[in-house]
This record gives sequence, C-alpha cells and structure tokens, in this order.
Amino acid sequence: MPTGVMEKTIAARYADGMFEITAKVGDIMPGAKEIPIKVENGEKS
Repeated sequence: MPTGVMEKTIAARYADGMFEITAKVGDIMPGAKEIPIKVENGEKS
C-alpha cells in the first residue's frame, strides 16, 4: 500500500472475478502490513 494509508480503514474483497481494495489516506505509517481478504461467491485459489 502507498504511504499515508490509514491501516484501520483498509478493506479487501474478491467477488465475481474482481479484486477490490479500499482505504483512506491520512498520516504516514511506515512498514508493510498483512491485509485479510474476504472471498465472496467462490473458493480461495
């Protein structure tokens, strides 16, 4: 994720072949974080 993304606002979903990540940008937060992905109407591959 780009710098400045507010970690608590990150959401990810996969539905109907589309992968979508949403987040709000705020103060700069150093380092990478793992983001859980919600799979809808399908199986994880």
